[in-house]
Amino acid sequence: MEGMKLEIRISRFDPQTDTGPRHQKFKITVTRAETVLGALQQLYESQDSTLAFRFGCRFKGCGLCTIRINGRARLACTTRVEDGMELAPLDRFPIVRDLWVDRRPVTRFLARHRLHLVPATERESVSVFEVPPVYEELARCVECLACLSECPYFRLEDDGFGGPLTFVKIAMLHHDPRDTVDRRAQAAELGIARCAVCEKHCRCPGGVPIYRAAIQPFL
Repeated sequence: MEGMKLEIRISRFDPQTDTGPRHQKFKITVTRAETVLGALQQLYESQDSTLAFRFGCRFKGCGLCTIRINGRARLACTTRVEDGMELAPLDRFPIVRDLWVDRRPVTRFLARHRLHLVPATERESVSVFEVPPVYEELARCVECLACLSECPYFRLEDDGFGGPLTFVKIAMLHHDPRDTVDRRAQAAELGIARCAVCEKHCRCPGGVPIYRAAIQPFL
């Protein structure tokens, strides 16, 4: 396939040595079907092995490669690379280095608020059960953090507002017949009422209908 020459700008920042982020320009030749993740891998292998970014499955299954692409949180593994693109780390999270952010605060928040299955007994005996079709829509979530990065109300230091990802988890548990926690009350406690006045309606790069399936039914 014919090669395409392009230039991209990448945010570089090492909190151990830098006082603030800077942008570095890279010139690269890629195929016309190359993804942003593919371009980052090529840059790492051929030009700068200090470039820090994360990825796992390489195709929409793990969420680790999510970054801001031209100002919007998107999956690097499914976004076609284009000339003039600007790549930066997700907003609202501590930067480990360059495009790599620390996801651990979100993991701790989910654990702290028991956003996992809480069955009636330690050993759940139900092995076959039915869930509504909306559950399958919610299950598309791969915890890429894009929705949290773009949410105007979400802040890591605000324990009183869960944010879109939390409400997706709550909705999934609400529809799980094995779960025993009052998830509707939990959504209220974690500030879902703030979403009533938000007009962004939580864009999800993985196609999860966050507002319709996880927020609107709990308002």
